[in-house]
Amino acid sequence: MANRERALSQSSLYPQNVILEGWLAKLSPAMMKGWQKRFVRLDSTKLYYMKDPSSKEDSGYIELERAGYVESKGELLFTHLIVQFPDLHFPFCKLTESVCSTADKKLKIWAYDPKRKDERAYEFKADTEVAEAEVDDPAIEAALEERRKALLAKGAARKVEIMEELREKAKALIDPTAAKKAEEEAKRARELATPINSNVRSAAAERFARGLVQKEAAGQMMINDAAKRWKGSILAVKKTAYADTEKIDPLIQVLQLGSGTAKVAAAGALANLALGKDENKLYIAAQDVITNFLELYKESEAGQHPSLVALANIAGDDMVKDLLVYEGAVETLKDSLTSNSPAESKGAAVILAVNLASRDDGREALVTHGVHKLLIQAMKSEAPEVKSNAAAAVANIAFFKDNCDPMIKAGVIPVLVSVLQEGTDSAKSNVCLALSILSATSVENAVLLEEAGAVVPLVEHLKTTSGNVQLSACQAIANMACAKQVKVALTEAGVIEPLVSILCNGSAPAQRSAAAGLANLANAGNEEKIAELGAIPVLVGLLTSQPASRVTAAKALANLASVDVIRTQITEAGAILPLMNILNAEQWDGVAACALALARLSLDAPTKKKIIEMKGLDILSKRLKSAPPEAQASLASALQNLAI
Repeated sequence: MANRERALSQSSLYPQNVILEGWLAKLSPAMMKGWQKRFVRLDSTKLYYMKDPSSKEDSGYIELERAGYVESKGELLFTHLIVQFPDLHFPFCKLTESVCSTADKKLKIWAYDPKRKDERAYEFKADTEVAEAEVDDPAIEAALEERRKALLAKGAARKVEIMEELREKAKALIDPTAAKKAEEEAKRARELATPINSNVRSAAAERFARGLVQKEAAGQMMINDAAKRWKGSILAVKKTAYADTEKIDPLIQVLQLGSGTAKVAAAGALANLALGKDENKLYIAAQDVITNFLELYKESEAGQHPSLVALANIAGDDMVKDLLVYEGAVETLKDSLTSNSPAESKGAAVILAVNLASRDDGREALVTHGVHKLLIQAMKSEAPEVKSNAAAAVANIAFFKDNCDPMIKAGVIPVLVSVLQEGTDSAKSNVCLALSILSATSVENAVLLEEAGAVVPLVEHLKTTSGNVQLSACQAIANMACAKQVKVALTEAGVIEPLVSILCNGSAPAQRSAAAGLANLANAGNEEKIAELGAIPVLVGLLTSQPASRVTAAKALANLASVDVIRTQITEAGAILPLMNILNAEQWDGVAACALALARLSLDAPTKKKIIEMKGLDILSKRLKSAPPEAQASLASALQNLAI
């Protein structure tokens, strides 16, 4: 059976007793969790299943000798094995097979799992859509492994430096008037923690911290209720230049010295204190507590959610984000996304991924640890917030060009298009950003997006939405329009009219994106329609606006000027003077675009005369002497036309 059908295949990479192995979908015994991806290994007596083939321990295994019955549909697993390897013997009951579609291949075994002490029906199936996306490319995986090793080496060297810098920054966040009080409280804590016995010392510090938690928490809530109630009690934070050290310090003592519910409550309170106040975020991180949060996650299920939320909330400063990566936060969030963690914990893990993916090393760690695949799966979640945040994380990861291929191989494009059609406005905006980044990476990616059905919903968002969704859709369309095949599809979908409307009536960023889109579409037979809809006066006006808008407007006008009748309109709209002014700017991409526009406009004799009178030949010659290669052709073309 082919890899894309998730069949188990022969392997020489594992001990001889492993007959078949590969990826399948396994039905979870938990009612709401459905089918889960599992790596399966088969020997002559047992079937092992695990989340990751590199795991040191199996998630569980089935003793086939004790199987009550086995049923299969289609050529999957054992049926396929018997057909292809008739000499192999398997000590379990007779197989029954019925003809069915490839996508419906299933295997059902009633068996006992000694590891989990669980006897029930175990179901596996082949899911061709997911399987095709999940086939690992050996070359990509090898490259990711090298990148992972390099990141580990970098992290080992940088952790100490970052902590020293954070501690220096944190000193400025301590309110001098509160320092004395904090010192007295610390002294009292030390006195309470003087017994030699470590258990007694820990209990004493915990009792002291419990009193502080009770005093600070809303409504004098009891510590036994803290673990349940901290989620809904966001502490009011006074906006000052100082961190709330009088609250943070005792909570950190609990996190480090306490036990049980006290640690959970302290983590939750610290998470709340870090929410919305940058001073608190940095101060907490500077107390070297990241490892404490990571340990709490491992210690108890109750501690998973507050730990992940705390880690996500302190990830404000760039150094803190890097430190989180180096301390192993990516492995923790990956565990949350792959394990049976509560939905709220998975949601917190996705938010943490969004924050970490805003940094180069965070993007690197997320991809090299395979978290991008889990985020793609998270975009299929029914929870709107999780779906939106997962899309934001994917967009952030895609900012690094080398991450695009692994994500495309993992099946990100059809999932993005699906969310684009059915997600919330927030999710759609994040998806559009991801599509924009992917299409900017290569023309091939833009074609893949068009073939996956992204064009029509993107154009519809231009027509029917506003704000961030419309802006992001406009950016995506501008980048996708670089591909010839996509230009045709966009034109057929009616993209020109809404783009011109946004150009005329949108915000400055939206105008800039619309101008970029029209620039790419203006050389695909759309020139006259763009001009008829009134784009030219607006584009000429943008030549005197912000630098980035000037460049895109100049590019659009240059492409429109390839049509005779439109050249006259551009000149009459007053484009020559601002184009000449931009020639003297420092942005060479703007200089190149303006030179190309002037080269084409100078094909009309009156316009050529006007450019020469404005000393255009001198300016163009001067710029050509120091121009980079990408601007030389346009400058030379303009000089040639003016000199004729």
